[in-house]
Amino acid sequence: VGLTVMNPVIIKLFHTPIGLNVLNGGLILALMSVAIIVSIGEDALKAVPDSCREAALDLGVTRWQLIYRVLLPAAKNGLLAAVLLGVGRAVGETMAVLMATGHANQIPTSVLDRVQTLTATIAAELGETVQGDAHYRVLFVIDTAEDSDGRAFRDEHARLPEDVPVTLVFNKCDLAAGVPLADTWSGPPRVMLSALTGEGLDKLRAHLKQCMGFQTVEGGAISARRRHLEALTAARTHTEEAARQLTEHRAGELVAEELRGAQLALSEITGEFTSDDLLGRIFAGFCIGK
Repeated sequence: VGLTVMNPVIIKLFHTPIGLNVLNGGLILALMSVAIIVSIGEDALKAVPDSCREAALDLGVTRWQLIYRVLLPAAKNGLLAAVLLGVGRAVGETMAVLMATGHANQIPTSVLDRVQTLTATIAAELGETVQGDAHYRVLFVIDTAEDSDGRAFRDEHARLPEDVPVTLVFNKCDLAAGVPLADTWSGPPRVMLSALTGEGLDKLRAHLKQCMGFQTVEGGAISARRRHLEALTAARTHTEEAARQLTEHRAGELVAEELRGAQLALSEITGEFTSDDLLGRIFAGFCIGK
């Protein structure tokens, strides 16, 4: 529904280049949640005894008074459970949001922007992630006011794999005296912050960017992942070597091999792009037959 129905409708109504965005995903999740909420809510309303309805009608209440004063209060627990189950169904959904939201690694500023959700990222990337990569980093949040020396982490540390990197986040630093100095010189990185006052959030953001390999490029506005920069560097090296082989030795075979290496390096960013795809793109620009 999101790909074949909502996508062209959103493109037509809002004049966007693509209809896979936050609005599309939200409508799909709403439709999925409504089915559960209506089904369980109907059962909750039917579970109200008929004697309650009959007694209210005998007292002369109207139909709306019967619903508002009798049925809804009597079925409120079941209706609340229906809403919670519907919201849980939407929050835990994976494949629907993966296909309907565009799955773009960006922060949306409107409902017409694409977005990348946590569950969709886990489904799309974590299965093929190398062991020990940044995807496996663990954020261990500790209440500094109750456990300033991180005893809870030491109790849980033995349950984690040895090669999983860990960052300790000490919350409520404004209510605690601080971490003992002896514990700050060893062990995993520590970030002190206060979610209430906002103190330390900038340090946490900088630490997470460093862990993910983001680097600021000469102006501060553009950030790129380390593997993207490495891929671009490799592609440039292959291209320069191909130009040298062509200029100095006229070696067409070596030029082709270097260009193939540059293409493989760029595929780390753009996805797999075979030689057949490249030839198809080239020949699509020619007008043949006239």
